[in-house]
Amino acid sequence: MKASTQAILDKFARTSEEVYALDELRERLDTGRPLKVKYGVDVTAPFLHIGHAVNLWMFRELQEHGHIIQFLIGDFTTRIGDPTGRSKVRPVIPQEEIEANAQEFIRQVSMVLSTDPAVFEVRRQGPAARHDSQ
Repeated sequence: MKASTQAILDKFARTSEEVYALDELRERLDTGRPLKVKYGVDVTAPFLHIGHAVNLWMFRELQEHGHIIQFLIGDFTTRIGDPTGRSKVRPVIPQEEIEANAQEFIRQVSMVLSTDPAVFEVRRQGPAARHDSQ
């Protein structure tokens, strides 16, 4: 096993209770080809919360080994809110607010993740999805 593979797996072991398909992850890391890891968020608020921190620091570790993080902005799912109309927790948010929240998320993520285009991409899921590589 490569030293970089072991370093990554050691970090996962510290921050994860269980890694499903650990043998497959080890094999993929050992190939030396960059992984593309997708991380999706709905932008229902203008800020990340502490629950994002462990993931972001793990993704930074992956970036430092040359792997690509694709940050997926869930602008479409944010826009529809609660389709049943029963939940006040997921209200319909105006497009301008969604865009402002998305930009704020990208700004905040860039405080932890490298925004070097070689290891970071921003994608949107909306119907007119813009692929904003940052």
